[in-house]
Amino acid sequence: MMKNTSMLLLLPMALLGCSLFANQVDTANTLPLIQVTPTTAENKSIPANQPVKKQAISSAFADINTFTIDELFAAKGGGCGMTLQAKATKGTQNFLFFNGISPNSMLMKINSKMTRFSLVEAVGNDFYGQKSFQTFVSEDKKIEVRVAVVQGKRGEIESLGISTGVMLVKTGDSFQELAVIGDAGC
Repeated sequence: MMKNTSMLLLLPMALLGCSLFANQVDTANTLPLIQVTPTTAENKSIPANQPVKKQAISSAFADINTFTIDELFAAKGGGCGMTLQAKATKGTQNFLFFNGISPNSMLMKINSKMTRFSLVEAVGNDFYGQKSFQTFVSEDKKIEVRVAVVQGKRGEIESLGISTGVMLVKTGDSFQELAVIGDAGC
């Protein structure tokens, strides 16, 4: 247990070095960044009868969407490899990430489109065609994804749990940090 805890503490440093993270974002189905204007109780300058509006922050962040197994297979993905989902959605069939064992098989659903990525760096322990720390770049070179995972318990049939992990999605100079879990296997 101590080994996994130490590994978890090193995940952020391995992904970004010593730089600071952006705030963690909720990963329900889509990850839009929303700023809420204050309510009338918080701001006396807003008349009581005026509705409070949500305003989208203009930024370089991408919408990270979940996908199903059917969407994965339709995008010519699936099979042996690693799937990750938001830690908050544990136990669902809504995934954020898939990386197979063949080259350039990493897929994510970005801005509602299944997007293919290429592996550019991988270090750490080997398991089912994966490494503990992996970096991918989208085909158009506009999005970089860094994944650091801690291996969990072995499953029943050729599988290994991913007990905890961090995924950082870089678009331009902006990072989105996601807490992830999942599994790897054949």
